[in-house]
Amino acid sequence: MNTRSKNTDYMIFQFVKVAMYCCIPSAVLVITITVALTFVNSRTTSSIYAMVLMQQSVPVLFSYGLLPLLIFALTEKSKLEVVGLKRNRHFLITVLNICAAIIFICYLFYKNIPQRKEFVYVIHYFCVALAEEILVRGIIFYQLERLVKRRWISVVICAFIFALVFHSTDGIWINIIYRVPFSIITSLLYLKTESLMTSVNFHWMYNVILTIKYI
Repeated sequence: MNTRSKNTDYMIFQFVKVAMYCCIPSAVLVITITVALTFVNSRTTSSIYAMVLMQQSVPVLFSYGLLPLLIFALTEKSKLEVVGLKRNRHFLITVLNICAAIIFICYLFYKNIPQRKEFVYVIHYFCVALAEEILVRGIIFYQLERLVKRRWISVVICAFIFALVFHSTDGIWINIIYRVPFSIITSLLYLKTESLMTSVNFHWMYNVILTIKYI
């Protein structure tokens, strides 16, 4: 087999892996949420925290976070550090991340948000941000870099995947106008720090800010 044929096979294989990470987690999310809604509801628990956690947070964490990581660990020879799961090597940025998170949480409580929304904003949205960053900014971006060989193209493609695949239920123009630029900024933060810590924190606060108008 000549070099060109090997390269073609490699590119096809990488494309299949990107498609797999785009499709499988979304399908599993639908299944896990359906199962959660069946077994965890107002008839089985009176705790609103348990309902939010089990119906939404846990399915997202499993489908977009743990499952892709398990697939990655079983199919790749690389360590999980290559998908951003490592300590931020920039001490100052780490401190700023922690301070920003603390200040933001204090602000939410200062706004006198109803107790249920405090839990949703602080816990659930963080779980969503963590899971989506692991899948999109970590694993899918890693595979895209090996597919297209150019980092800036990977950033752009990753942004459209994030907006149009994982948020396909929203309007296409809303996704292009808001989520594509957001994803590009988040990817740049990740590339700058080489850790998902900053992008997760930024993503979490972005999610909260988008919904804070309903407070």
